[in-house]
This record gives sequence, C-alpha cells and structure tokens, in this order.
Amino acid sequence: TQNEALDMVSKWGVHNKLRFAAHKTNAMVLTKKLKYDLPVLHMSGTTLNLVQEVKLLGVTIDSKLTFNAHVSATCKKAADIYKQLAYAAKVTWGLNREVIRTIYVSVIEPIVLYAASAWEPAAEKLMTRKQFDSLQRGFAQKICKAYRTVSLTSALILSGQLPLDLRVIEAATLFKIKKGHSQEFIPPGRELERNVHYSKNPHPALLTITEYTRLEDWTPETQETHKVTGPQIYTDGSKIEGKVGAAITWWENGKESSFNTFGLESHNTVFQSEMYALYRAVRMVKESRAASVSILSDSRSSLDLLRSPSVTHHLALQIKRCVRDIREENRDVKFFWLRAHVGTPGNERADKLAKEAAMTENIAEYNKVPVSYVRRKIREGTIRKWQARYESSSTGAVTKVFFPDVLAAKRTLKEAVLTPTHIQILTGHGGFSAYLHRFHLKSSPSCVCDPCCDETVWHLLFECPRFCHDRMELEHKIETQLSQSTLHTIMGKPATRNPFLAFANKVAVVAAGANKTNGTPLNRNRSTSTTNPVITLTTTNTTSTTITQVTSTQTRTTQTTTTTAPTTLSNTNPQPAQTPKRERSVSDRTTRLHQTT
Repeated sequence: TQNEALDMVSKWGVHNKLRFAAHKTNAMVLTKKLKYDLPVLHMSGTTLNLVQEVKLLGVTIDSKLTFNAHVSATCKKAADIYKQLAYAAKVTWGLNREVIRTIYVSVIEPIVLYAASAWEPAAEKLMTRKQFDSLQRGFAQKICKAYRTVSLTSALILSGQLPLDLRVIEAATLFKIKKGHSQEFIPPGRELERNVHYSKNPHPALLTITEYTRLEDWTPETQETHKVTGPQIYTDGSKIEGKVGAAITWWENGKESSFNTFGLESHNTVFQSEMYALYRAVRMVKESRAASVSILSDSRSSLDLLRSPSVTHHLALQIKRCVRDIREENRDVKFFWLRAHVGTPGNERADKLAKEAAMTENIAEYNKVPVSYVRRKIREGTIRKWQARYESSSTGAVTKVFFPDVLAAKRTLKEAVLTPTHIQILTGHGGFSAYLHRFHLKSSPSCVCDPCCDETVWHLLFECPRFCHDRMELEHKIETQLSQSTLHTIMGKPATRNPFLAFANKVAVVAAGANKTNGTPLNRNRSTSTTNPVITLTTTNTTSTTITQVTSTQTRTTQTTTTTAPTTLSNTNPQPAQTPKRERSVSDRTTRLHQTT
C-alpha cells in the first residue's frame, strides 16, 4: 500500500542518515475517476496533507493535469514584467523597439516556453490561448509603437512575433524530435544529427586542443612566418541550387597532387559540408605517412568549434580523435584559416571542386539531418497555421490590405524602417476623423475636404484632394496607381516602399494636425442630459462685478456689460489637442474663463 511504501522510504532515509520533513511533505491524488475515496497517508507518524496542486521544478501540476494553474501563474509573472516595461516604453519616447523586442524574446518567451513539452496540450485550449493573447498584445503594441486600441492581429504582424500558443507547440515538437520520441519532419530512412553524450567524450586529461592560425594573406613571407610547411590540404564545402557538396585537394610544392569530392543530401547545411571536408582531410593525413601536414580552410565557424576542448558535435569529436592518433605517432597536423575568394590557388580549386560535387548526382557520403532543417520545417508549419488564423480573423482589416501574407510581411518589416506615424497608416488607428469619432473623441467622422466623406485611411491615401499633387508625383515615381489592390505590391519592394512611406507619413501628419483643435471634445457619456458649464466673468468700469454661469448642450452663451471705450483682455485656457492620447483620458468637462476690463 501507499503507507507501506512511505514507511520504506523513511527507513531508507534513516539507514542513509537522511531525515525527511514529514510536515513539509504533500501528497496529491491523480485520477480520472469522478468518485473516489481520499487516502489517509502517514509518514514518520505524521499525517500528510492532500493538496490539489504541486509545484515541481518550476511547473505547477494540478490533480486533473489540466495545467491551467501553471499557465495562469506563468502569464501573471510575465504580466508583472510588462507593467514595469510599460512605464519606460511609450509611443513617442522611451525604450527603443529593438530593446523591447530583445526583452520579449530573451525574457518573456523563455518564461512562457519553460517545460513546454510537459504541458503543450494545454496550449490548444481556448482559455489558454486567450490568456496568451492578452499577454502578448501589450508587448506587440510596444514593439511596433502602435496605439493601445490596435488589435492583436495587426500588432503581431507589425511586430513580427509569432502567436504564443503556436510557439509553445513549436518548442514542444522540437523537443520530442530531439529526444527521439517523434520522427516527424525527418526524411524517411534518415537519422537526426544528435549531439554526442558527455560520457562518450575522452577523459579530461586526454582532451585534444586543436588550435588554428589565421592567415590574412597568402604570401611567401606569411607562409614562412607561420611555418606553413610540408604538404597542404585545402578543404571547402558548398551549397548551390539546393544541392550540397564538399571537396579536399592535396598540394605539394605549389601543385595539386590529388583531390577528392563528396556529395551530401539536399537537407544538409554548408556547415556540415565544411565539417565533413575537414574530417576527410584529417583522415587523409592519418592514412598518409607525412611527418607534418597543414590543413587550410576558409570556415571560421568549423575551426572555432574544433578549438574548443570539449565538444558534442560528433564530426568534431571524430576529427579530434584522428588528430590525437596522429600526434601519438609523433607526427603533426596544423590547422590554418585563410580568406575565401582572394585568389589563393588551393582554396579556389577546392571551391570549384565542392561546387562540382554538389551538382553531381552521386550517393551521399553524409546524410544525417541537421537540427536546423527540422527547426525550419517546424517553422514552416507554424507559419501556415498563423496564415490561416490571420485570414480568418475578424480584426486587422486595414493591416491585411498592406500585408495579406504573414511570411512576406515578416520579410518586408525586417527591411523597412517604420515610425509610429507609419504604424497609424498601416493600422488605421491614428489622428483621423473616422477613428476619433469611433472612440467618441470627435463629433463627426467627416473629412475637411467634404462633409459627406469619412476621413479614413483609404480616403486620405486615394481620394482626398489635399494630397492630390503629392499622390500624382508618387504614382509617377513608382509607376503604379495607388489602390487597395496594389498596396501589398508597393510595400514588397524597397524601390516603391520608401517613396510610399514618405507620402503616408505626410498624409498622417497633416490629417492629425488638422484634427488638433481647441474645441471641446465630444462627451464619452453621450447622454443628452450632460451639459458643459462655462463660467464668464464680466467687469465694468464701475466697482460692480457680475458672474454668470450659463449651461447648454449645444452652444455656449456669454453675458457682457458694455461701457464706453472698453478695454478687453482675454485669457483663455486652451483645450488639449483632440488627437487621442493612449495613456491619458480626454476630459469630459471644459471650463473657460474670460476676463473683460
């Protein structure tokens, strides 16, 4: 029974001089039964507490294994960070968007994705998705410097962030594949390239230090200075038209004596081809009887990996073993890095051979699937899910016209330099009459050019006569007519995107400036009984003073007393601009004081 097992644990602890704190020990029942009897558990004479939740290694596990408590605690922790961030990140000032993006990627995402493989099924629930959306919306708005009324659909596209629930599924899928629990995204008959277990590494006393020397140029003086003597092996890897190859070439006395080429699979990377070329070069040295051989490569990343004393990459480990065997025979192998495509004969020859190997149809010498390939395939599936969700969303209508495709939008926004003013155009949330009227900040949505036309983003970009000349110049410059059907094409090319963004910036600035008036903002309450008090102070040349308060819903009335040759001084407290402030509310009451002398 359970109590017998607990008694065995207690006795084992006593035998090993360990004492368990029974009063700190909790128990939780995991069952799918609707009706069950709670067990009474004892440990060292103490009754254990039965709880509904247990926090283990940072993961909150509940008795029903729903992980709702874990998701809520994680979102609360991330939301507390957002509150601190919001103090220092506003639309027009504060932290730079790249700083906010770095904080989100390096702090928030790791907090949310922690142990994702354990609770990943919970991410598919609607309640969890709503919690993630609420958390992510604030960060996405801060990254793209958008109004807080901007929808999550638009904010995610403009900030370039994947939905959090899809990121959780992505992280869990990658973990399962790495651990061998799933063969998804791995080509049939192929094996994932996994890191070597630490137990396979040699004893620390036997670790091989593989240093390399940098050769900035290839001159006789450089060769003499760095002692590039004996036979030389040049290595290179190449990927061209989706095909991968590697090559090595053996040179003596300035002439090529032999070479070898190797084909790899299309899913292999250039790094793998470079590492495989180095591995075959070291094997060639081991099989030869040369006393000292120089291996020259233009891959800094491969040589940096070999320089590390302890490695987990299996090709790097095999290279180090070969180097150790060569040195045990009192022979030497030296590694050098040289610049690519600078006219070095051996390097140019190796590059040519590697490209030929890639284009030749041969059996692959090396076919292990890199983790980067699996990660890329997982991301492609995530993008497809995001695209389907993006198209079916009922929000972000304006942004969808500019960026109908999420992948193309991600690439475009990496190149484009967008300001908060540009974001107003791309979202439709800015100092436009239609937007201000929608949030009860202006009495009419009409444009100043025509009372019958709403001042929307489309009206300003395509129709408003105030920008007719600028619009014609833009269309002539980009050789494209402005319309909703051409905007995504215009945004996709730098040659057309930059002039359009300049035009859009001017449109947004002029429209917002025209809507910055000193009039009274429309009352949010919209009740006909609400009135705006106006206090008028009227003074005559005599000592008498009259104070009149007039109340009206539509107009304001002032009462004055005229005298001969009056002198009038007016001190009016202007109203704040009616452009919506995201961090402060608009006052519903306005008091105006006129002093007439």
